Amino acid sequence: MYIKKNTLTVILCFLGAAVIVAAGAIVKANKGMADVKQIAAYAYQQSFAELAEELDGISDDLQKSIHASSPYQSINLAASVWKHAGAAKTSLEELPTDALNLQQIPKFLNQSGEYVLSVAKNMINGGEMSEEEKKNVKILYEQAKSLSQQMTELQYRVSSENLKYNDLLDFISLDDRNSEDSAMTSAAEGEKEKFISKNPIINMESGLKFPELNYDGAYSSHLMNVKSVFLQDKEPITDEEAKNRAAYIMDCAPSSLTQGEDITLGDVKCMTFDGKNSYIAVTMRQGYPLFFSKTREIQDAELTFDEAIKKGKEFLSKIKMSNMECVFYSEDGNVLNAEYVYVKNDVYCYPDKISLSVALDNGQIIGLDASKYLVSHSAKRALVPSLTEEAAAKKVTAITPENQRLCLLPTNGVEEREKLCYEFSGKDAYGEATVYVYINAHTGVEEDIRIMYDTEEGNVIK
Repeated sequence: MYIKKNTLTVILCFLGAAVIVAAGAIVKANKGMADVKQIAAYAYQQSFAELAEELDGISDDLQKSIHASSPYQSINLAASVWKHAGAAKTSLEELPTDALNLQQIPKFLNQSGEYVLSVAKNMINGGEMSEEEKKNVKILYEQAKSLSQQMTELQYRVSSENLKYNDLLDFISLDDRNSEDSAMTSAAEGEKEKFISKNPIINMESGLKFPELNYDGAYSSHLMNVKSVFLQDKEPITDEEAKNRAAYIMDCAPSSLTQGEDITLGDVKCMTFDGKNSYIAVTMRQGYPLFFSKTREIQDAELTFDEAIKKGKEFLSKIKMSNMECVFYSEDGNVLNAEYVYVKNDVYCYPDKISLSVALDNGQIIGLDASKYLVSHSAKRALVPSLTEEAAAKKVTAITPENQRLCLLPTNGVEEREKLCYEFSGKDAYGEATVYVYINAHTGVEEDIRIMYDTEEGNVIK
């Protein structure tokens, strides 16, 4: 094919212009990416600065808490520690440290806020700060002070060197704990050598040493050693019995299951089994399911929520977990996630909770978590209130009770793991939500308040 010279010149001009435009677009894109990375680097620097500031605040408040002698001052300082700890956790979570698997620093932030709050609550109830509590608060203060100093130095270094995004990312996420080139420092004679990381965050993590703190809180050390009330008198079973039990629960042939590694949750020891797109753990005592999951594609919903809840209750009866009632549910991707609790003599035992996932296309149970039930359930509880329902109702002023019942509330207490309460419920002032007020059935103390919203996807509780 013959192309005229003028035409060829025009085509070459267009091609040249296209190349220039494309090159410009690439340069612009690269510059845009560089700008984004630099913005991220500035955000990380800001998180370092905020984390250092919040740790300094925790240190100051803990130091003051050691000397607080009034309940009013103790609760004010506890609230301030709690506030700083929450902000510090937020700043830490904004840093790319997921791969470092930090455990001690988050634990310190959680426990420092909870522990001083627990001590302050005790003082409000007429107690005094014990010598052991003062000692523990002092240890927390020393740890906070050390963390604050290290983080301030780190923040200064990051800011002064103005590290670029990639260098900063490498600096923060470096994990050389298992490296052959790990730096070691010689400790005093007779002591083990101490590992020194090139990443100062890892050094902060490994340098945290504080005592077991037992108090009424979600991060108390005693919760790591909670023993199962339900399983303690149950008989052990053989591997074959466990496999048969797992097959019965999963509705499959024993031959389709392969035994995996044993696992332990607290003092609950379990055998695990793998099947086709399924996994289950059953207890070594009596063969109760700790959890299981089945994975498959869920089709369009055919069941109503009520029908799915009924399917779940029938399944629990089948596996010898009877007298369970659904108290909460939500829908996600044509799967109903429902929570059931044990009911005895019309008392709703919230610690005895089992979570089920029910496929709305055919009612199949595709997921279960019975960990809380296996730890807490007991048929020997004394569920007799000291306070009458009428007397308890007089403690409720924020709502007009429409329904009431007795229930057990779970606690994180050292001495008391659950409390018998009257549960009063009624609409809020706007008629948008249901408010639940829990009055201790022995002391009359208002133990908790919960708010539930009804949506098309189920219940939302706050």
